Amino acid sequence: MKYTFTHKDGFGKLILIKNESGFSINYFKQKTEYSFHTIAWNKGKCQNVFIDEVKYEFNSNTLLPIMLNQSFRFERPEDIIAWQFNREFYCILNHDAEVGCIGFIFFGPSPTMFVSLEEEDTDKLKKLQDLFEEEYE
Repeated sequence: MKYTFTHKDGFGKLILIKNESGFSINYFKQKTEYSFHTIAWNKGKCQNVFIDEVKYEFNSNTLLPIMLNQSFRFERPEDIIAWQFNREFYCILNHDAEVGCIGFIFFGPSPTMFVSLEEEDTDKLKKLQDLFEEEYE
């Protein structure tokens, strides 16, 4: 399932992706029309994620921020919930005071950052996901 919100200006976009078996991005093939930051949540069992063809272990109940210029694919994409947004929806550089250090989550760690969630965090994310779905519908 893929929900898309487009701002009234026609440019800003926010996407919620859930249970999509073909969810992946090949930046080099899609970059002109598809430049989105992605926050992926693995709700299923531990699986592999390939970011720019480098394999990482993506644990259960973990968040993964992915830059707009990275290619990625998941071993089991149907277990992933993802929020995606473009620069026109929310520019990390222009909102440095809110996200700090020019977007530490996306630009900070090397090679990438996995954020393990506690049960309390998982419950909050589930509520957030439900609210998003309700709003989209």
